[in-house]
Amino acid sequence: MSRVFFLFGFLLASSLIFAQETAFRGKVIDANSKEGVPYAHLILPELKRGTSADVHGDFRFEAGQVAQSMQVLVSSVGYETRTLTLGTMSEAIALQPSLNALREVVIYDLQDRRSKRINPFVGAKIVGLGNFSGGAYPSALARYYARPKKFDQGCFLKNLEIDFYRVLGADNPAAKFRLRILEVAEDGLPGTDLLDDGLVLEKPENAAKMKVNMLPYKLSVPSEGVYIVVEHLFIPENKFTEIVSVQNNEGNYINYEVERYAPIFKGVEIARNQSNPLCFYKSLTGWKPVTQLDTAGSALAGNAPAPAFKVLFTD
Repeated sequence: MSRVFFLFGFLLASSLIFAQETAFRGKVIDANSKEGVPYAHLILPELKRGTSADVHGDFRFEAGQVAQSMQVLVSSVGYETRTLTLGTMSEAIALQPSLNALREVVIYDLQDRRSKRINPFVGAKIVGLGNFSGGAYPSALARYYARPKKFDQGCFLKNLEIDFYRVLGADNPAAKFRLRILEVAEDGLPGTDLLDDGLVLEKPENAAKMKVNMLPYKLSVPSEGVYIVVEHLFIPENKFTEIVSVQNNEGNYINYEVERYAPIFKGVEIARNQSNPLCFYKSLTGWKPVTQLDTAGSALAGNAPAPAFKVLFTD
């Protein structure tokens, strides 16, 4: 049985809401430079729908027959999130660059002599991780990695390996996604970005994995560790169609075509009772533990899907 995990609880409701749609077009720009903000996200929380701007900051999304007072959240890594309404949206939406709190600066020489590899795939059941929003709005997946104990001085991310799962019923296309490295917030959840803009990466066509060299960024790992995050981009070149079978009240199965967005990441299956796995998905209300997902009726049989990246630390 295929073990690709999506969320699509509001599939039928959304197909009815958007029977007659109105397209909104515009551009997300930097408030200072007036240049486009690549791959910014626009989300309508009330409808649980959203999209991503393209590389130039241009966007188009379907709002349907909705009130002009409905809120829209516009966000991007490195910028303050902006809340506005459909009625006040203009062709150019300006975002202010964020001013992260100043951190204590500690300078280390990057030696690259000792290393420590973390591989959470070992001995685990593999699962595909698709859009945790059911293909309705951009979502993200995060996993915590502790700073290795043997690095008592400097500790840096050397490289990351991100593995991919096959796309069911379609070719395995090239796909863009955003890689983010986050510090640990005071509440233990994913916190502030350590890379100001994140990294927009492209998975090559038919690639099963890709390695990312992190040494050029000289990203020092805090004593509390880091969260590694992958974020889907809802752009046309990432879109593919999946056939989903839904059982109706009479017990019959009806097939629906559902739009998804590649890539599908390879992850692992974890037991729901596993203590403190520190794996999260980004919902409309913030970061949620993957162990809170209802997977009883899926191939996971009650267990939870979790991201898993192969990480190499160095001094």
